[in-house]
Amino acid sequence: MARVCRSGHVREPAPPCGDRAPRHPPYDYRVDQGRIKQVGVFTLVLRELDGTDVTINISPTARIKLSGKNASFVQLRKGMMATTIHDGDKPADQVYATGK
Repeated sequence: MARVCRSGHVREPAPPCGDRAPRHPPYDYRVDQGRIKQVGVFTLVLRELDGTDVTINISPTARIKLSGKNASFVQLRKGMMATTIHDGDKPADQVYATGK
């Protein structure tokens, strides 16, 4: 039950903790890492460390870092090492790349 302060503001109770805490659906973050084999229109083909090729869709609003500095998608090149992070089957919203 909510409480009312002297000032008249309604104060909501603190959220429950422990076993009574609300359950949130788990996030399914995926991390792909490898050498860029091909750069397409908001897609990257990575040769992963185990030798498999995987196509990663990249969000147009993705945060791109190249050698630790802010960059744009068009600066990514074949041969660079890259790590992408995305939530489940959604396009990657973070790309971290380093030079060849």
